[in-house]
Parts: sequence; C-alpha cells; structure tokens
Amino acid sequence: AAELLAGPWRMRINAATMLGLSKTVFQAEIDSACELADFFRFNARSAWEIYGEQPDSTQDAWNRLDWRPLEGFVFAATPFNFTSIAGNLPSAPAMVGNVAVWKPASSAVFPAYHVMKLFQEAGVPDGAINFVPGPGSTVGTSVLTNEHLAGVHFTGSTEAFRQMWRTVGHNIE
Repeated sequence: AAELLAGPWRMRINAATMLGLSKTVFQAEIDSACELADFFRFNARSAWEIYGEQPDSTQDAWNRLDWRPLEGFVFAATPFNFTSIAGNLPSAPAMVGNVAVWKPASSAVFPAYHVMKLFQEAGVPDGAINFVPGPGSTVGTSVLTNEHLAGVHFTGSTEAFRQMWRTVGHNIE
C-alpha cells in the first residue's frame, strides 16, 4: 500500500483529499501521500519488532509468547480532517491480523473511499477492512453494541468519544 501510494496512487489520493477535505495541493501532499505512506511503513516495522519480542528463557525453562489477533473486530471511527489518520486507524489493526470495521466521518467519505480502493489494489484481503460509511448514530450504535466488538480505534471529538464510551460501558456484558 505504501509503494502504491508513493507511486501510481499519489495523485488520486491527493486529489480526493483536496476535493473531499478542501485542502490545498501542499496540505494534501503532506497529509494523504506522505504521512499515510509513513504510517503504513512505520506500522509494518513496529509490528515486525513486536512479533520478534519474546520473554527471557533459562537453561531450565523455555518461555514463549504467541501473538494473536483479538477475538472479535476493531471499530475504526475516523476523523473529518485527515486522510492519513483515516487510512491508519483501520489498517493498523488489520496489519496484525484483526478484522476492522471502518466508519469514516460522514464529511470525509470521498477520500476514505479512495483509500479503501487503494487497500484493495494492494491486496488487503476482502473482509479484513470493512468500509461502512453512514451516520454515526446508525453505524456506531450497531457496532458498539455488537457482542463481537473487541476494540475501538478512534480519533475525533471528546463528545463523540464520551458517547462511544457510554454505549460500550452500558453493553459491557
């Protein structure tokens, strides 16, 4: 995804960011091309490093840690103002084997849609990142009350976070 974004997809994602988020060419280049490609690369490197970590063993005992995905899905609710964060929040959990349900901000669906197309072209398996645009009150309520919710990856307003926290807390059982 990073190589596609730095190459043949660069102008498409920048244009979608300019049109969808009203950013200048300069702002779009920093946000959607450069920072998002950096997120993809840094996250892959960080995952590789984490997977390499093992607890200490002794001559008498072998200690081993198996890293596994969460048992459920991660809800990625992304902001209205940054394509890079919108692409990062669902892809980071997917990179380490989790299923992500991605709900972009309603005012930022256009660039998010193009990032989803980038994921598809990059070979992200169908179902690893599930793109679900729609009103937060509809999508959020369905997702946050689902018994298979395992995590939330969120960037947005304090008010939205408190509502999400309240909903999850009310349904914690």
